Amino acid sequence: MSNEQLLDIFKYHTPNAEQAQSFNAIRDQFWALAQNLVTFGLGTPQKTEAIIRLLESLMWAEAHVAASGGGTEKANDKLMAKHAAIAAAQSAPEPLTTYPAASVPVEPVSKKTEHAGSKKE
Repeated sequence: MSNEQLLDIFKYHTPNAEQAQSFNAIRDQFWALAQNLVTFGLGTPQKTEAIIRLLESLMWAEAHVAASGGGTEKANDKLMAKHAAIAAAQSAPEPLTTYPAASVPVEPVSKKTEHAGSKKE
């Protein structure tokens, strides 16, 4: 990784107007959910964990907006097209039915195949 790439990763990127609007909308929704979590029942380790996970989810949601270049449908369409192109280029080959080295046929595993330890007598 080059120094320029590292600099781009670690420097602050000021959000554009669309991103700022998306960040605010997302934060409002997460805030409402956090308020609901806090009002239900007593403090428990699970509630604390839920708040921590909510903060983590907020971070990933904002990272998505930042990575997509904005919150607009056009930006999201562009990002989805990029992901589709990558997925198409990396499509998996057909599953092997024989071992390449020995050319031994491989029988597909059936859901009804019983294992030695699971037979009922």
